[in-house]
Amino acid sequence: MILTVATLFLVVTAAFGQQPCRETHQLCKFWADSGECMRNGWMLNNCQQSCGTCGKSRPPNPDPAVNLAINRPIRPQSPDCATEIPTRVAPTLAQYRSALQQQGCAREAQPNVCARNQCFHEKYRSFDGSCNNLQNSLKGAAYTQFVRLLDARYVDGMGAMFGLPPDTSPNPRIITRFLISSKIAIASKANAMLMQWGQFLSHDMTHNTNLNFCTDCNMVDPNCQSIFFARNDPKRAFTCVPFTRSATKCKNGRGPRDQMNENTAYIDASHMYGSDHIAQRDFRNGAFMRTERVRNEQFPPSKGDFAMLTGDERSNLFVGLAALHTIFVRLHNRIASELGRLNPHWSAEKTYQETRKIMGAYHQVITYKEFLPALLGSASTNLIRPYNGYDPSVDAGVSNEFAAAAYRLHGMIQEFYPMVDQNFRQVGNTRFVDLAGNVQALIKSGTDMVLRGLTTIPARKPQRITTQVTEDFFQNFDLSSINIQRGRDHGLRTYNDYRELCGLQRIVDFDDWPEVSDKAVRDRVAQIYGNKPEILDLYVGGIIEEPQGDSVIGPTFSCIIAEQFTRSRDGDRFYFESPTAFTAAQRAALARVSLSSVICQTGENFPAITPSAFIVDPTGSSSVPCEQIPLLDLAPWQEPR
Repeated sequence: MILTVATLFLVVTAAFGQQPCRETHQLCKFWADSGECMRNGWMLNNCQQSCGTCGKSRPPNPDPAVNLAINRPIRPQSPDCATEIPTRVAPTLAQYRSALQQQGCAREAQPNVCARNQCFHEKYRSFDGSCNNLQNSLKGAAYTQFVRLLDARYVDGMGAMFGLPPDTSPNPRIITRFLISSKIAIASKANAMLMQWGQFLSHDMTHNTNLNFCTDCNMVDPNCQSIFFARNDPKRAFTCVPFTRSATKCKNGRGPRDQMNENTAYIDASHMYGSDHIAQRDFRNGAFMRTERVRNEQFPPSKGDFAMLTGDERSNLFVGLAALHTIFVRLHNRIASELGRLNPHWSAEKTYQETRKIMGAYHQVITYKEFLPALLGSASTNLIRPYNGYDPSVDAGVSNEFAAAAYRLHGMIQEFYPMVDQNFRQVGNTRFVDLAGNVQALIKSGTDMVLRGLTTIPARKPQRITTQVTEDFFQNFDLSSINIQRGRDHGLRTYNDYRELCGLQRIVDFDDWPEVSDKAVRDRVAQIYGNKPEILDLYVGGIIEEPQGDSVIGPTFSCIIAEQFTRSRDGDRFYFESPTAFTAAQRAALARVSLSSVICQTGENFPAITPSAFIVDPTGSSSVPCEQIPLLDLAPWQEPR
């Protein structure tokens, strides 16, 4: 049964009585058919037509707990306000996807009535991101649509992809083979940890709804738009790169196709804790994160086949990603233990929520003080304006342009990743494709050699993508071609439109392209796109732009990424610098933390590290003893009994 919540009792404050017949949510009939009318007080007040109670007095609910809840005022379950009482049907990820399969489109989450848990929402984040914005509960919440910087671009204005009708756009695989895929790696000034934090952060903010059911090149379905290989393609034996279109938001035929974000848009460590209140049950133990011990070291619990169980199902994609998940689980438990010692009168729930809030702040400090300056260079201070406090009018939602193009920085992936011991000696060197999904390598080696290895090699400049992920990965897999096709699937406008949005001159002639200095590259683009700058894909134009100054990426992607992180900060009521999120002493303590401090605290035997975790340090010459790296002082969190 879908969306069954037998133990959920929802509180409604308005009398049912003889008010007008209400149907306030598109999923009312679906939930009614699932039996929710007799279990769910919210349904009785908001889905009267589907429940067959229009104009009638509210029928008695067979569950006495529900009757009791419906007729009493809302109040916190605990005096410390650390518990949110459910006030609506909030689906799990499995329930959301199951409903999508049945209906063929994705429904947005129900709005959350923030006032019914006012004390909780004032102090803590909800798991699904709702009620961060108290005026509009779904801003930045999970199971809502991506926002758009520009209107969608489809052939028919509704959802037909460019590139499918002949001559509207070139084949993505042709673009990949002759322009983007390359064995040549140009080193950037930043190390490979930049790539790894970028992926880790991406999984905190965004998860595109895609069921990936188009696995056969011969499948006939409007959502199957696979990319076929040309006759002279070296991978032609596989026929195609399978491609499933992203799920569209249910609109009843109104407006162009929009896509859905399954994660909270906020930088809140939701990839650790999940984006719904049910997920945490799988990896939480009271105030602590559940772990398994290997050689007396903590790792996230396994879910079979050596895969880790975390708040995001993608945590096993690469050994470096799994290593970051591991050390942040360890950090949670370390902080929760110390908070419990400082505040023995706190409940387990409050200790957990306070720790979770601190962990979100850690992610923000590292992102804004270390990662973005390394990615965008010195221009980051101009692109991301100074913080002036929380602004409830700002929508922190992830933009389609960010998720489907600008932040797909897969060009930073190197071909080989070293294992490096505490004396900075390389004891192994493994291909990326052999470390993808290989959590066993992390369990065997521990986190230290993996993370130290990431700090010793440079990230690849992302203007081209290694052939390992276009030619060698999973036989018929091609990440570059999928990225191009995904931009068209999501209706992104052309490269020139975003240049104009970012204050750059539109390209009229490929020979006059300031951000691409190599004439051979400009000629190749002109040949592939038939001398038509106006049809150049955003992803393609943005990725081949040359970096400006000390940035790692070109100006168009820099603009879109900076725009996102500005809104992610300004629209987040719990951003760590906000005076309402933390006390002055707590903010000062948080501002001192760094990714290096996390690694020092959570490594198995990490005696020294470079103070800036995103700077290349091949021999350890820039490293300092971990004792010199500032740690988080938790004294400002101590409260009197």
